Amino acid sequence: MSDVTQPKRASALWKAGMKAELEAMKLRGQVVDDAIDRGDLIEGEPETVHFRAPSLPVSPSPSLLRLWLPGYHTPSLNVTTGAHWSVYRRHKLAAALEVLKALPEVPAYGLARRILLVLSQGGTKAAVRKLRAQGPKRSRTGVTRLTYTRVTCQPLDTENHVGSTKGLTDCLVSALPDWLPDDRPEDVEILHKQERCSTKDEEGTWVVLAQSENDE
Repeated sequence: MSDVTQPKRASALWKAGMKAELEAMKLRGQVVDDAIDRGDLIEGEPETVHFRAPSLPVSPSPSLLRLWLPGYHTPSLNVTTGAHWSVYRRHKLAAALEVLKALPEVPAYGLARRILLVLSQGGTKAAVRKLRAQGPKRSRTGVTRLTYTRVTCQPLDTENHVGSTKGLTDCLVSALPDWLPDDRPEDVEILHKQERCSTKDEEGTWVVLAQSENDE
């Protein structure tokens, strides 16, 4: 095989694999949409909705939500910059699943968990909007402070970390409109921190949402 033919074959195989992956994503999204239309995604179905969250510190007030995502890190900006859009989508699906596993299994977050389930299975924006419409009107006012703390043995440089959380923020905005109606500056202040740890077992990501102190 010539040196010219081999890269062409590799490129053809990559394109074929990418096409198959995109078709699978579309199929998963359609399956989820159909399930919502039938009313199959109902709160309380253990095989589809319930994931056991780890032990989390109790939030000191209703104005604070802390989520621990063990072993999970958002992808470095070096990984996603210039990549095919399906790479970003794949990371967003993974982020939705991690938040779903971390979110407390309480009635107050029942709708949020259903939305995250739909996102993690490739549901469409229309499906998410349909679920969000079932929720109550926003009860909070003012700016929410969203803090990401990456606990890692090898911290990223600052810009890579700041740019890495876009998909995770999009998931939180979709699932928690009472906390984050949008990611506009007037709705959210986003902070990024990193903490070095000693072992891989300690790695993960803290997600903390807090109402501004001047909110009523």
